[in-house]
Amino acid sequence: MEILRFAHRFFHFESAAWQKVTNGRLVDWKFAHCLFHESLLPRRQLRRGGISTFEEALKLHEHFKEREASFGIRVIDEENVSYPDAIRQHIPPERRPALLYLRGADIPPEAFLVGIVGTRSPSMCGEEGAQSFAAYLCALRIQVVSGLARGIDTLAHEQSLGIGTVAVLGSEVGNVYPEQNQELADRILTKGGSLLSPFPLDQVPLPQNFPDRNELIAALSSGVIVIEGAEKSGAAITGRQALAMGKTVVTLTQDFRSSFGRGAIRLQQDGAVLVTKEEEAVEAIFRRFGGFAGRLPCSASTLPQKRSFTFQEFQNAAGVSVPEALVLLEDGILQGRIERWGARYRLTRA
Repeated sequence: MEILRFAHRFFHFESAAWQKVTNGRLVDWKFAHCLFHESLLPRRQLRRGGISTFEEALKLHEHFKEREASFGIRVIDEENVSYPDAIRQHIPPERRPALLYLRGADIPPEAFLVGIVGTRSPSMCGEEGAQSFAAYLCALRIQVVSGLARGIDTLAHEQSLGIGTVAVLGSEVGNVYPEQNQELADRILTKGGSLLSPFPLDQVPLPQNFPDRNELIAALSSGVIVIEGAEKSGAAITGRQALAMGKTVVTLTQDFRSSFGRGAIRLQQDGAVLVTKEEEAVEAIFRRFGGFAGRLPCSASTLPQKRSFTFQEFQNAAGVSVPEALVLLEDGILQGRIERWGARYRLTRA
């Protein structure tokens, strides 16, 4: 593990590449020394420039191990129980990260995560959509996973801080990119969320890093909601990757004359689902998991005898825990028996 960790810091490779280079055998430090004399693996681009000798690399490696410890970074390989099963399941070895760098809580299972992605320059409707969908998922105790970019990602993370949110980075997890989101990253950790990256400390946040980041978001999510994204945007790439993994991708209604509208239409042509409200998104995404099954344990007569009711009143009438009440409330909404009414709820005629 230590040699793998050392090599991964200076050479860019995925699981299959490392297996190919080592032929599946145990390697020693002499092997690591030889890596600096042969072009077996592509070199990483580090903020401090190129590292040309094994001795220089080993000294720097020890320095960064201390920094990782100070940041509370856990370096996990595929044998580690903290390595997400969803990544093993949905990303093949030739693209699967050999190591992951994690700060904060363990990554929740796939069924408890939904991806929300979108443009860095959202419209007002896009901003409202990101906040509304993230808040709705938060109420259902479903964590949001996104990329900590400006715009839609930032809004989705901020709205989900209350229950924890997962930020997957195209940079290192020590000093995040973009720099203006460092404070948000700190809040994510403080609130019990997670920062995850396939890149070690000192990695330059290159453009080619971000498709890898997007694929991790797609793999970790039970489904992906694309709020606004042009045809060739990172958000659209994430959506297509999720579709290729057999997951549900949700898009919102857009003007076909806009770049966001054309991006949404292209995703729909590839198999994405068009929705107009949060309930439809949840129903579509979790259908492959069996949905939010269950029946309301109370009749209309046991609900508050007033025009509308709060979630707390609904929970009290149902006589169940908060998570169970959230599931039952969602089930009632999807069946058309309950509707949202501002910040409250009310029974429908159905």
